Amino acid sequence: MYAFTLSQLDLILANSTWTLNHLKSLVPSHEMMKLCYPPVAVEKYEANSLAGRAKVVLSVAQFRPEKDHAGQLRAFALFKTRHPKTAQDVKLIMLGGARQQADKDRVRGLQKLAEELGIAADVEWIINADYSVLLEASAKARVGLHCMWNEHFGISIVEYMV
Repeated sequence: MYAFTLSQLDLILANSTWTLNHLKSLVPSHEMMKLCYPPVAVEKYEANSLAGRAKVVLSVAQFRPEKDHAGQLRAFALFKTRHPKTAQDVKLIMLGGARQQADKDRVRGLQKLAEELGIAADVEWIINADYSVLLEASAKARVGLHCMWNEHFGISIVEYMV
């Protein structure tokens, strides 16, 4: 049904090469598929200096299963265990949206996992923050972390690169 519906459209715009290739696999005969990257307000990030950044790893993503926050926590715990000198005083900020009760329950489960991994004191949780808080966290972080496999576009990745 999805492929049939797509085949009825005159023009299909995809927000990434991954999405474009996926759509082409569904309706390979469609002739009007175009790539159109979404706009990213990079000017808000360009003013940030790389000097004087805190020992912070920043994860920005909605709290959904496909974002693999649990994998991020496990990787951070492994980093702290395997490289204690380098990891000393490094904090992980988990910043993202929790849209509904299932997301809020997921956050509680992740917080419990952080406790089990022994890293709870080194993880800061920022849920449903204003954009200004995101900008502030981005300005102080040294590292951006994103673990979704097959991300369609990943605006946070673009923001990390600015």
